[in-house]
Amino acid sequence: MRRGAIFIGVDKTGNAPVLQDAAKGARRMAELWAEGQKFEYLKLLTDEGRKRVTAKMIMDAALEAIDGKGVEQLIVYFAGHGINRNRGEYWLLSGAPDNPNEAVNLSGTIDLAYACGVGHVVFFSDACRTAAASIQADSVTGSLILPNRNQKPKPVDVFFACQLGMPSAEVKDPRESAARFKALYTELLIPALNGEVKEILEWKDTDGYVHPYPLADHLEEAMVERLTALGERIDQEPNARIGSRSTAFVSMFTREVSAAPIEISTTSFELAYSIDRVDRSRSPLPMRVEPPTPRKRRKRPAPTLFQAVLNNPSRKARDVLEARQKLPGAEDLVRYARETAEPFGPTHQETRCGFKIRGGAIVDALALHGKAEVSRGGPGDVVRIERPQAPGSIVLLIFSDGSGTVLPAIPEFMCSLTMTGGELADVSYEPSEYTARWQSFQYEAREIRALRAIASASSRKGAFLLERKDADALARRMQMMKESDPAMAVYAAYAYNDQRRLKLLDQMEGYMRRSYGGVLFDVAMLARKLEGEVGGASTMYSFAPLLAQGWAYLEGRGIKLPRGLEGLPATLEDSLWTLFKPEGVTSIREYIEGKRR
Repeated sequence: MRRGAIFIGVDKTGNAPVLQDAAKGARRMAELWAEGQKFEYLKLLTDEGRKRVTAKMIMDAALEAIDGKGVEQLIVYFAGHGINRNRGEYWLLSGAPDNPNEAVNLSGTIDLAYACGVGHVVFFSDACRTAAASIQADSVTGSLILPNRNQKPKPVDVFFACQLGMPSAEVKDPRESAARFKALYTELLIPALNGEVKEILEWKDTDGYVHPYPLADHLEEAMVERLTALGERIDQEPNARIGSRSTAFVSMFTREVSAAPIEISTTSFELAYSIDRVDRSRSPLPMRVEPPTPRKRRKRPAPTLFQAVLNNPSRKARDVLEARQKLPGAEDLVRYARETAEPFGPTHQETRCGFKIRGGAIVDALALHGKAEVSRGGPGDVVRIERPQAPGSIVLLIFSDGSGTVLPAIPEFMCSLTMTGGELADVSYEPSEYTARWQSFQYEAREIRALRAIASASSRKGAFLLERKDADALARRMQMMKESDPAMAVYAAYAYNDQRRLKLLDQMEGYMRRSYGGVLFDVAMLARKLEGEVGGASTMYSFAPLLAQGWAYLEGRGIKLPRGLEGLPATLEDSLWTLFKPEGVTSIREYIEGKRR
């Protein structure tokens, strides 16, 4: 198999603290691991010697590997500063954030990787995943570094040094006399890829392999052990999204029978010295001949909160959530999910269509088709939609702080909004009381609310990921729920997209059109039903992604906002569901009023 690798290391980005081990870490990955892997293509891009790393350089390297060398596996490693904007991942390059394009739109690039024509793409990200720390960084849009080929989808694996919202740390190396710092994740990654961890090395005859799943498990365990040994008070837990089969590999070795085998060294210096002495044309990492070590069986992960509710549909939402409260790290998810699952406000409007909000206040509303009227007569602020046109209206909701969002008003549905800490944290749709849909909804309301609350809670942490069996079960459950909550389809669409369950996406998109007469923007986008400029089409709810993470996909999928709204991405607030700053609200208002069309 022809293989290629691109290693990127950027120590200095804008006014951010200069890193000590990003460029060196990329070089170590290339020299201590990649040079022994028999890659057909190998590129190292760092800012050592005051050089600059640009998005064009990375794209050029990717095209050379894919088109020039015809690689069947492409590995992309990055070490440097990273941020997340609206759950979208970005790697900051030398010119960022002054130049908003001089960053890698990792989320969009991953989306392209599936169909770029390479049989297996692997990303290693040793970068922070924290929110943008400045207004300038918050305007970073980034660039795509893989070609847009739209070929048959192939597997993609992504390894992150930390969880969403957390930093990736450099710590002082106790083996160094000087105050030198090393990137924790890369220091654990190199020996694992080099075959030094026998538990994850699988031998087949004379060939040894490191597979993605065992590698991901090992990195999580090794990080805990390393932090404990160092006594560092650092919260860093590696995370991975594996889309390849169990037979896929990220490292391959050939066993060499030698009368004088070379020992595997443990320190970076000794390892480099040993590698210099071996014949790389025969084996990247000669070893003593030993009986094959059985591959470490992957641990069965603890059931997720989503799985708990999905597998216990007859239990009340509150009971199920409390039953899972003992899961490690689940306390915050449980508390938030329990609060989100609780219904609030009126269950209907005389017009059988409207919005209600908790945790915030709606001060104004404008509908692209129909009439929106704000009232404050109930437990929460309410918007009544009069004469909603089928299949629905596009409505701008403006909040008391000047921010706003755009959501569809769907006939016979009440839409509930939950604001938390200035973030639009949850959006849900439930049938309006006294409609035919309401009758069937009553019997499944608890289960629907529990599923939706868990999807919302875990999505806020970037953790709404479904195993294949869960995806199938959710698809069946949604079919059984019929027309009870269109918003659940948005969460499911992103989970299906991560899994590349394109058939399920296509089925869900078609079902929404048949059932509601229209389709939610995110579902249509992920099902690849959108292309070119998207306006207020009669069968399209909204003209932009509803979940904020969807904005990172627009460029790669060739989707353009309506004329007059091209600048909206720069006005996004940090929020799970799309939330615009006041300047974005002004643009949308003018668009609805016809001043920008």
